[in-house]
Amino acid sequence: MVLCFITPAPRYPVFVEVGRKPWLDASLRRLRELEKRADKTAKRRIALEAAEEPTLAPTVKPSRVKAPSGPESVRRPGKDIVADITPRTEWLRKADAAQEGMGFKDEVLTTVVGRQAGWSEPARVVAQSELDRAIDAGWVEMWRGVREVKSANLSAGQIAERVRTGDWEMGRGIYGNGVYATVRRTTAETYRNTELSGRSLFDPTPELWGPAPEYEWLGGFKVRDAGRGGLIRIALDPDAKIADYEDLKREHLAYLASQNYLTMPESAYKRSMTDSSFYGAARGYDGVRVHGPMHNDGSQYPPGVTNTDEPDQYIIFNRSVLIMEQASRRYDT
Repeated sequence: MVLCFITPAPRYPVFVEVGRKPWLDASLRRLRELEKRADKTAKRRIALEAAEEPTLAPTVKPSRVKAPSGPESVRRPGKDIVADITPRTEWLRKADAAQEGMGFKDEVLTTVVGRQAGWSEPARVVAQSELDRAIDAGWVEMWRGVREVKSANLSAGQIAERVRTGDWEMGRGIYGNGVYATVRRTTAETYRNTELSGRSLFDPTPELWGPAPEYEWLGGFKVRDAGRGGLIRIALDPDAKIADYEDLKREHLAYLASQNYLTMPESAYKRSMTDSSFYGAARGYDGVRVHGPMHNDGSQYPPGVTNTDEPDQYIIFNRSVLIMEQASRRYDT
């Protein structure tokens, strides 16, 4: 008989025989009993140690707050029609001929916007509560201020209604032509010639300014007759295709430096393409976001606020990406 001593065992060595003999049976049974007893002791010890540990409350995942449901988007996406426009494009030649110098309306841009399907259709006009729900759901709140045009015998309210549902006309602006709007009400009030109540150039009273990033005036507004009915509250579709102004400018300059453009004969097309807004609308962008150190919105701010700090302006081409609040007098008091 040969005995082999093996030690893989968790607690006690196990003897394995080659050529089993009866006299070892008792020893083997004893070893098995000791092993079972050790198992029970170990399990009891583990149970006792576990009982001494503090019971931890089960981890409860916080419930996800469901975002309020916003209005359904009715955005009409534009197309890139740059390649379709040539020096011989008849509608562009007519628009260029109809352009009246440096008048308020950009006839050429208005025409190219009109070539994009659905862009010039009336905006969706809703009650205040519905616009609130859109903004709560992630639409961008914006404002546009207009005032009367005596030469055209139009009140501020009539012009505002044109912006909502009338002819969709592209105006002129410093950073490109289009329809301007701002995320800051105080800036929009500036453009309808509203007076900031309690505001003095000699006493800026900084405590009446709201916090960054909008720096809204908190002292109230004194609306002049020329601006009554001229404040438009707007919500911008979060799915809108908006170009950053600096990015669009780089893209536009690269196009103007291309051989295709440089070798083109002088024409209405070549003149129109020098405008970044014309280029952006023809490329299918719904609008442009303007911000940064080189961009000033022309409004009043508390001392120390620089152009870099000023909130965003938008230049809109596609009216289908906008929801507008219905006309009311609640912003005139």
